[in-house]
Amino acid sequence: MNLFDDRSLVIKQIMLDEFSVLERYNALKAYQTKKNFIKNVKEEKFQESFLKDIFVDCLGYTLDTQNPNNFNLTREEKTKIDGKKADGCIIINNKVVGIIELKGQNTKDLDKRGSRDFSPVEQAFSYLSSFDNKFAKYVIVSNFDEIRFYIKDRLKFESFNLLELDFENFKFLHALISFESIKEDLPFSLKERSSSQETSISKKFYDDYSNFRIELFENICKNNSAFTKQEALKFTQKICDRLIFIFFAEDCGLLAKDTINRIIDGFSNDILNHSLYDYYKVYFKSINSSNEKLKIPAYNGGLFATDTILDSLNIDDYILNEKVKTLSSYDFNSEISVNILGHIFEQSLSDLEHIISSNFNKRKKDGIFYTPKFITSYILNQTLGEICNAKKEELGLNDITEPAKNLKKLNKGELKNLENLNVYRDFLLNLKILDPACGSGAFLNEALDFLIKEHEFIDNKRKLLETDDLGLYDIQKTVLENNLYGVDINAEAVEIAKLSLWLRTAQFGRKLVNLGQKIKCGNSLVDKEFYWEKEFSEVFEKGGFDIIVGNPPYISYQSNLLSKLDMQYFSDVYETPYKIYDTYALFIEKSIKLLNNNGKFGFIVPSTLLQNESFCLMREFIAKNTNIDKIVFCADGVFNDAVVPTIILLLNKNKEKQFVEILKSEKDYIYPKSLISYNDFIKNPRHGFNISLILMDRQILDKCKTDECIQNFLDIKESIKTGNDKRFISDIKTDTHTLRIVTGKEVSKFKIKGFKYFDFNEKELKRPTKAEYYTNSKLFIRRVGKNLECVFDDNGFFSTHVLYVGIQKDSSFGLKAIMCILNSTLFNYLYQTLFPAKGDIFPEIRIGNLRSLPINNNIKKKSNELESLGEKLMVLYSRLDQELHKFYSSLELDNISNKIKKFYTINFDEFIKELQKSKKINFKNKLEERNFKEQWQGLFERDKTIAINLEKQILQMQANIDEIIFDSFELDKDEREYILNGK
Repeated sequence: MNLFDDRSLVIKQIMLDEFSVLERYNALKAYQTKKNFIKNVKEEKFQESFLKDIFVDCLGYTLDTQNPNNFNLTREEKTKIDGKKADGCIIINNKVVGIIELKGQNTKDLDKRGSRDFSPVEQAFSYLSSFDNKFAKYVIVSNFDEIRFYIKDRLKFESFNLLELDFENFKFLHALISFESIKEDLPFSLKERSSSQETSISKKFYDDYSNFRIELFENICKNNSAFTKQEALKFTQKICDRLIFIFFAEDCGLLAKDTINRIIDGFSNDILNHSLYDYYKVYFKSINSSNEKLKIPAYNGGLFATDTILDSLNIDDYILNEKVKTLSSYDFNSEISVNILGHIFEQSLSDLEHIISSNFNKRKKDGIFYTPKFITSYILNQTLGEICNAKKEELGLNDITEPAKNLKKLNKGELKNLENLNVYRDFLLNLKILDPACGSGAFLNEALDFLIKEHEFIDNKRKLLETDDLGLYDIQKTVLENNLYGVDINAEAVEIAKLSLWLRTAQFGRKLVNLGQKIKCGNSLVDKEFYWEKEFSEVFEKGGFDIIVGNPPYISYQSNLLSKLDMQYFSDVYETPYKIYDTYALFIEKSIKLLNNNGKFGFIVPSTLLQNESFCLMREFIAKNTNIDKIVFCADGVFNDAVVPTIILLLNKNKEKQFVEILKSEKDYIYPKSLISYNDFIKNPRHGFNISLILMDRQILDKCKTDECIQNFLDIKESIKTGNDKRFISDIKTDTHTLRIVTGKEVSKFKIKGFKYFDFNEKELKRPTKAEYYTNSKLFIRRVGKNLECVFDDNGFFSTHVLYVGIQKDSSFGLKAIMCILNSTLFNYLYQTLFPAKGDIFPEIRIGNLRSLPINNNIKKKSNELESLGEKLMVLYSRLDQELHKFYSSLELDNISNKIKKFYTINFDEFIKELQKSKKINFKNKLEERNFKEQWQGLFERDKTIAINLEKQILQMQANIDEIIFDSFELDKDEREYILNGK
C-alpha cells in the first residue's frame, strides 16, 4: 500500500528547484551505468559505495567518513537495546531519525525471510524500535536496485527501482528521501497532514450520514406503523446500502455522474403526484435489470433485487431530498474510500440500535469492534501471505525476472515457468478463506485486495513469457465466487459486508456477484443454528478452510448477555470452557476445528488467553492441535471502543516451530521484539504460556542452574499478621505499644528508615510468629512489589506480614552477603524471569520462589567480600539519609515536595523556584529575591556536593556487587548488558 495517493502533490509541496534535482539525477544516471557490476557484487563490499553513490551524490547527505565533524549519515550505528548494527543511520541534530538496511542483488524479495530470523524489512524495523521513537520514524530498505521508503508503518511504503528510474519518478524519490526533506521532517508532516485531512472529511461525512440514517429510520417508523422497529432498521439499512452504491457508482463511472440530481430533478417536474421515493424505485429497478433510456446497465447481485415490501414503504419526500444531495456531493472516488466505510457503517448501526432500545446495546451484545486497516493487513500477510509466498517459492516464481528470448518459441525452462504460473493461478483460485464473525467485512476486503494483487503478479510474470493477458475483469468475480466466506450473527453487518465487497469490485456493465451463498447470517458457534458442513459443503469436501482470520466478539458470562441455555450448550459441545465462558475462546476452538490440516489462523483476542486460569483448557487445546507462529501485543488504543488489552494470535496446523516470535504494535506499525524457544513457551500451557523467556533468557538461566539455593543458607519465614493494624501498631510509644516494628514503607534496599510501636499480644494476633525470630540479627525482605528489596537488621525490630524475615542457617555465609545477593541486579532479573508477575496492581514476591533462587560455589567463595560491601553500603545509605535530613530540617518546611527531596539532582535556580513555591513567598522586588537566593546558595551547593558524592559511592559499590555476582555465574559481556539494560 502506498504512503501517498497523489505523487504530484508531494513533489509540488516538498520539491527543491528543478535544476538542483536534475544535477542529482545525472548522478543517478552514472549509478545506472554500473548495472551489470551491481547485479553481481557482494552486499558487504558495496554498502559504503552505495551510500556514497545514492545518498551522498543523489540525495545530498554527508557521510561521517567525509566530514567527521559535520555529518548526517553514518555507517553501522549500534542500536541501544541489543547492540546490533544498522547498515546506515540518518542523523539530524544528533538524533537518529532514519534507519537504512541494505542487501545485495541476491535478495530479490525484501519481505522474504532468509536464513536469519527476520526479513530485511523486519530487521530494519527492529532497529528503528531501539531508538527514540519521538525522532526515529523513517526506514529505508534496499537491495541496490529496489529502494523502499517507510514512515513508521511497515505496511505502507513507496518503492522505486534505481536502475531503471526516470526523471519524473526520481523527483518523487528525491522529494521523499533527500537530506533537505528529511532534515525538515517534511514527509512525516505531509503524511500526518494528509491523514488529519482524511479524518476530518470522514468525520463530517459520518455526521451527515448518521443524521440521514436516523431521520430515515424515524420516518419509516412514523409512516409505516405495521412494521416493528427491528424491521424498520432492516429497511433503513437496505435503502442506505442502495444509495451508497449509487454514490460510488456516480464517482467511479458506473452510473451517470449526476444520477442523484436526475432523480430529484425528475421528481421536481412530476405532474402525476408521484413521491420522490417512487422515482428512486425506478432507478433501483433499472440498476437491477438495466434501462436503455437511462443508459443504466444491469448490476443485479441481490442488492437491487425486487423487494415488494421495501417498495411498499411510505417515505416523506423531504427525507430523500437535500440530505441525499449532500451525501452525494462527497467524492467517493477519493475523499470517502471503501476502507473507512466499515467504521462509519458499524458506528451508525450503533446509533440506530440505541434508538430501538435505550437499555439494549446490540453492538455490545454482538461484541462488534472495528478492526483497523493496519491490523487486517498484517494478519492477512501473516496467514494468506505466508501460504502464497511458500507456494511461489516452491514453484520458483520469484526467479522469473527476465523476458523470454523468443516469445514465439519458448525454451524448456521458460515453458516450465509458464506451466508453474498456471499452477499457481489454480492454487489461488482454490483457496478458501473465512471470517467467522465478519462484521462489516474488513478481513474479507483485505483478502480480496491481496488475492487480486497475486493475480496481478501472475499477469506481470506472464507478460515476460507471452503476450496474452489473463485480464483482471474476470479475476475479481472469480475471487468473490470461490475464495471468500463470511458469517455473522448480525444481519445488518452481513449486508454491509456484501456492499463493501461489491463497491471494491463493481465495473461498468458487469452484474454484481451474488454473495448470498458465501456471506451468510448465522450463529457461528451453534451447529443447530448454523451447520457448517451443510452451509459450505464445497469447503468441507476438501477438508476445511485454508485460512481463518477475524476479530471475534468478546462476550463473557459476567456480561449477563449469555443465557443459561447458551452456557449449557457450550459446556456440552465444546472442549475448552472452564469456570467462565467467553465467546472469543469458543471462536478459537471452533475455528481450529474448521481449518484443514495445512490451514493458518489469525485472530485478535484478549491477552487474558495467555495466562488467565480460566483459559487453561483453551491453551492446552491450542498447544495440542496447532503450532503457534507469532503473538503480537497490541498497543493501548488500537481499538478505540474496546478497553480490553489485546493480542494478535497467529497459528498453523502443519508446520512445527523452533521458536515463537513475540512482536509489539505501536500506533499503526508492528515490530519484532523477541524470540522464545517453542518448548519453553508451551512447557506448561495449563499454567500459562511463557511469554517472557526469550533465547537470551534461556542462555542466562542455563548458566545460573545450581544444586544449591537460598533456602540452604537462609530460613525465610512469614512475619506477624495482626488482623487489625490500627489496634496493634501505633506511631507513638504507649504502655502497651512498647516494641519497635517496621512495615513495608520503612524498608527498602540496604536501609530501614523509621519504625513504629507494637503491642505483641500473642493470644490476640492473627498470626503472631515467634518472638525469637526478631531478637537476633536477620534480614527483612519486601513481600509486595515487582523488585527484590532486602535489608539487614540487628536492632531487634519486629516486622509485619508485608515483609518476610530471613534467619541465618549457615554461619559461613553472612546475612549481609545474602542481602547483597538478593539486592543485586542479576537476582532481581532471575526472579522476574523465572516467576513473571501475573498482575501489575499488587505484584507479590512469593516465599517459595525466593527460597529457590540459585547459589553456587563461586558466590560462597565471595561471601566475606560481599559481607564487607554490604556493611559499607548500609553505612553510606545511613550517612546520605542523615545529610538529607539535616538539609530538609534547615528549610523549615511543613511538607517536603518530591523535587526538594531530590534537590541534589536539580540546579540552584530550579531549587529556589521550588522553595519559593513551598514557602509561598512573593518577592516585592529584585533586591528581596537576590537576598533570598544568597541566603540559601551556600547551603544548597555544599549539601548538594555531599549528597552527590555519597550517591556516587553508593552506585559504585552496587556496581561492584553486580560484577561479583555476574562473575560468579560466568556471564559474558553481552549477557551482562542485556540484564543491566532491563532485558
